[in-house]
Amino acid sequence: MNSLNYSSKALDVLTEFHEKPYIVYVEGVDDIPFWNTIFKAFHIKNYILKPAGGSPELEKYCQSITTDNVDIFVARDTHFTEILKTKIIHPRIIWTYGHSIENSLYHPNNLAEVISIFSRSQSYDVSLAEKWLLQFTEEFRYLLIFELVNQKYNLGLEILGDACGKFVDPKKHHLTSKQTINERENELAQAIDKKKYKRCEKLFTMIASKKPIFFLIRGHFLTMAINSFIRHEGKNSSKKPPSISNESLYTNLVLILKNECISNSSRDDIQYLKNQLEVFT
Repeated sequence: MNSLNYSSKALDVLTEFHEKPYIVYVEGVDDIPFWNTIFKAFHIKNYILKPAGGSPELEKYCQSITTDNVDIFVARDTHFTEILKTKIIHPRIIWTYGHSIENSLYHPNNLAEVISIFSRSQSYDVSLAEKWLLQFTEEFRYLLIFELVNQKYNLGLEILGDACGKFVDPKKHHLTSKQTINERENELAQAIDKKKYKRCEKLFTMIASKKPIFFLIRGHFLTMAINSFIRHEGKNSSKKPPSISNESLYTNLVLILKNECISNSSRDDIQYLKNQLEVFT
């Protein structure tokens, strides 16, 4: 745990050491700006965010909370726990609304705003961003179900991977390669038991009826396509595609999310996060 195997007793005294009443562990340093934005937007004070050093380490902190009632908090990605019904419900374990933090950052409202910024235009129609995001992620519906089968039954297969590059059009990275996706679906259909697939399809369909599919896919997987879509749409407005690093994209989206929390907190994902933070008040 963070280079040290803290005992439950040691974890309990961390609040005194840091002189903060709330110690909140997150997966890694990249998660800190997101959670710091959420906490500040909803006026949470006297907390410190600490990187756990990875998902397995964060899981240990969750166990300290649920097993030993250690007085710390965890803020973490939901991943597929909601769909597979393995999500731990505890007031000191805070979950993302979607698969990961990026799913809230890549919300159509945020994309429309960042396109407006990079294209130097007054505004961008959010419905266009929503249409693209829904269509793009819908193409992965069946591979997502295979991903669930793989995780539920510990098959050890690589289904989607960490990035969408191999599944996009080689010339238009904001569009999928339907041929590549279909080929992978056919390969997996031959390798995976149909009954297992049907069980996971039912679980996926249940959750997908409650929230858009772009919340159910690994957020980081979408980064390349998100970046390409913003550059493509920026070119349509300014005739010159903006140059956007992933670091710059992340920074801008975090700042936009802060404004969304303040001005549009009725958004489902933002309201979900806000409700969980009531434990701090």
